[in-house]
Amino acid sequence: MLLAKAFGSLGSAIGSRPLTFFAVSLVVFAVSVVFLAIFPPEVRLGLDKGYTTNDAPSIRESRTQLEFFGSTVGMGTHPQLGKPWYMALFAEPRDEEKGSMLESGEFDEFKDFYKGIKKDIVIRRAGNHSLTYMDYCGKTCRINDQLFKTHSLAFFGFQWPVTSIFSFKSNIGKYFFLRDMKGNDMVRSRLSTLYFVTFVNSTQMEKDMSNFEAKVADLVAEHNLDDSKLTTITQYSALGMQQEIARGMKFVIAKVLAGLEGALVLYSSWILDSRSTNAADQMEKVFAATMPSLTIVSATALGFLLGGLFPIEEFAGLSFYMGVTILFIYAYQMCFFTGVMMWCSPLETHRPMSNDSQPPTAPKTHTKPWFSVLLSRYSHCLSNSTWLKIFALSVFCLCLALPTYIGSSQVKSNIDYQNLLPADSPKKKAVHIMNDVVWNEYFNVMFFIENSPRFDDPAAYGRFRQMISEIESIPGALADSDMMWINDFERHTDMTGNETALNMTLFKDFINHDIYKAWNSGVQYRYEGDRAIVTRMVYMYAFQNVKSMVDKAVLLTKCRQIAARYPEMDVFPFDTDVTMIDVVLQIPYATYFIPLFALVTYAAVCTFLIGNLAVALVSIASAVCVFLESYCISALLGVVLNPFSAAFILASAAISVKFSTYTCYAFQQAEGFEYQRDDARRMRTTLKRTLAPVTLSTIAGSMIFLPVLATNVTIFKWIALINLCCLIGGAFHGLLFSPLLLVWLPRSFTGRRFFCTATKHADDVAMKNLNVL
Repeated sequence: MLLAKAFGSLGSAIGSRPLTFFAVSLVVFAVSVVFLAIFPPEVRLGLDKGYTTNDAPSIRESRTQLEFFGSTVGMGTHPQLGKPWYMALFAEPRDEEKGSMLESGEFDEFKDFYKGIKKDIVIRRAGNHSLTYMDYCGKTCRINDQLFKTHSLAFFGFQWPVTSIFSFKSNIGKYFFLRDMKGNDMVRSRLSTLYFVTFVNSTQMEKDMSNFEAKVADLVAEHNLDDSKLTTITQYSALGMQQEIARGMKFVIAKVLAGLEGALVLYSSWILDSRSTNAADQMEKVFAATMPSLTIVSATALGFLLGGLFPIEEFAGLSFYMGVTILFIYAYQMCFFTGVMMWCSPLETHRPMSNDSQPPTAPKTHTKPWFSVLLSRYSHCLSNSTWLKIFALSVFCLCLALPTYIGSSQVKSNIDYQNLLPADSPKKKAVHIMNDVVWNEYFNVMFFIENSPRFDDPAAYGRFRQMISEIESIPGALADSDMMWINDFERHTDMTGNETALNMTLFKDFINHDIYKAWNSGVQYRYEGDRAIVTRMVYMYAFQNVKSMVDKAVLLTKCRQIAARYPEMDVFPFDTDVTMIDVVLQIPYATYFIPLFALVTYAAVCTFLIGNLAVALVSIASAVCVFLESYCISALLGVVLNPFSAAFILASAAISVKFSTYTCYAFQQAEGFEYQRDDARRMRTTLKRTLAPVTLSTIAGSMIFLPVLATNVTIFKWIALINLCCLIGGAFHGLLFSPLLLVWLPRSFTGRRFFCTATKHADDVAMKNLNVL
């Protein structure tokens, strides 16, 4: 028990001048409040920034998309690159039995609503000019025009995903869902989608787009309340999602619990023996007995501070914040709580003996008789009961170790906005349609080819076709769903499709044709004489059976692997959720490495301050087990890693160390301050200091988190499960399993020395003789 005397001296100083240290803590608190007022923390409800490493593939892929489209999108004469902004509208026929979005009535109503909000909603007035969506969308204003043209010309019905109108072919796969099919012909569609895309390149434009989303929401609600309408419209947008997430985010309790058990340990030690001559002496004893264990528990702060170097910005910031928070709690326990404890629970000190004839009364003890009996019986059972050992080992193997092993294979990461929204949120329907219907039936991946091959060169064109063939062979690929200018070019020039090269002298006539000129937004080129040289282009292919962000991550990983095999073309696959995909792929690393930093620093400080290797190993093993149990068993119960649940996994690493640390340190301390004749007496002395604080903090934490299980936001249920798994596992280890391990270990390995202590000492014999006398 190194540094016990030093902590005792610190306790004596605080006990002598509690008001001074109390005032210091108040000053620190005031400075913190002022600092927060001057530099308020930035609250981010979006996940599009800070949750991936700086070299994540999505960063380059997103920049490629911006460079390809963004340079011609946005307001002003010289628009700048900005982050993409998306919104979608879903329309369903109100006649659930016969209605169809293919019919003119339903479709035209949806089209007119879409065109109305594009042109009629005044987003902001700039001088005498009223700004509408058309002033912001630039090149993407006509993103849905192909569908409108196709619908007006499809007199003989629609095929899916590609509709043929004479020699013209139009890919309408991403517009119609929940279809009734007859072969390749669409008979009915119960869901249609229209899209909005632009690039936000200023703070003002970001505010304008948010204002636009809000006004669209009002018009959608007004439309749906009109019984004469043929369709029901649902809006899918980022603003509405963030507002609903914020409504469900009124949940802050972790910092309240963080210092609870430390305060209970200090208070328990204070009242156990309040018979010192003065407060300074008593506080010296309290600090010598408790502060080393509180220091060990707070050692995780060093690991979390080190986690501030983690390459993912948001998790690094969270880790650093947790480290600073733990240090402040540690400081407030020493300076603030001790002063409050002294004033609220005055000390009973020794008084001079009177000269009267009455015998002195026995000193008053704060240990209740029933509690003393409980301690004695429980300590005896821990030391001598074989059945208790069998029970504890069975519970550990069957209820903790086995579920942890099974749950380790169930740990997965995903981001589903439905889990972040309240159960009664109207936005859940939009998320459901996008995730469970649109992605599942037609998930479009864009491939930006930054260094297009020479299409009139057979070797280069052959490599390009080989890459296309690999993409089309990915599981889930939707046949005939590819979109690129080459398909229309071959139809326009009457090519068979089996050519080994393209005649690029015909490109100019193709790209200027009234039907095909829309490809100017998907291909960039220059001319060398009468021959066109394509410099950059977009290739799109659709996939089915994509039902979650995890499925997206698996698919995009395969696309990235194929693109990497053709470095000469510099290909970047892209989806609007490409950043979220990398978040899903990288979240697990944060939950591995940051807790590892915390537990390693805890292990080092624990071994140093306990001063006995065997006892320290019991404490370290318990902390690791509690963390793994809360991690894996919560996964077995359905918890999925996302940025929110991962944050509480990190918090469980800080909580997991507290349970057995107090027990192990008190057990080792009991060997040092008093000769113990048997393990039961030693364990009784240990539990006298730790049983009540650990039990009460576990009960308090459970009482706070149990009601959260009834919340209507899934993510908060997961957070409650993680913490309850940590509390239950920690209580089991701290109050039963670790004490059993300690008394099971040979006494020579839990003695005064670091490795092994001889069972017989000269001072031991002297103490026995004194006991006989």
